[in-house]
Amino acid sequence: MKEIGLKIREFRQQKKMSAKDLAIAVGKEGVNPAQYIYDIESGKVKAISIIAVKKLAKALDVDISYFVNELQPSNEGASEPADMLSLGNKDLPIEEKYIRALEKIAKLQQEIIEMYRNSK
Repeated sequence: MKEIGLKIREFRQQKKMSAKDLAIAVGKEGVNPAQYIYDIESGKVKAISIIAVKKLAKALDVDISYFVNELQPSNEGASEPADMLSLGNKDLPIEEKYIRALEKIAKLQQEIIEMYRNSK
């Protein structure tokens, strides 16, 4: 996760954007929105959702694929990374396959959260 944080900091600084401005751009407000960004950049955040990465990429005006290498699953035991991601379309570049897989995971996370909320 620290590698993603370093990349985020690099792009934020290139854009001359404050941590607070970036946090607000991705919808984080409150008492100290900048802390959210600082925690990601410093590696204190151990996990980040693909939705959050997509929002950060959009706010920084960079392609999400720049972060994909840091988010992709381990491919130990697979002959190639695509073996782990049965996404149907073999013509897609591997980065797009990872993005689609991560988007599916994020969608499932949201569905689980909704199911949990509705069960209360």
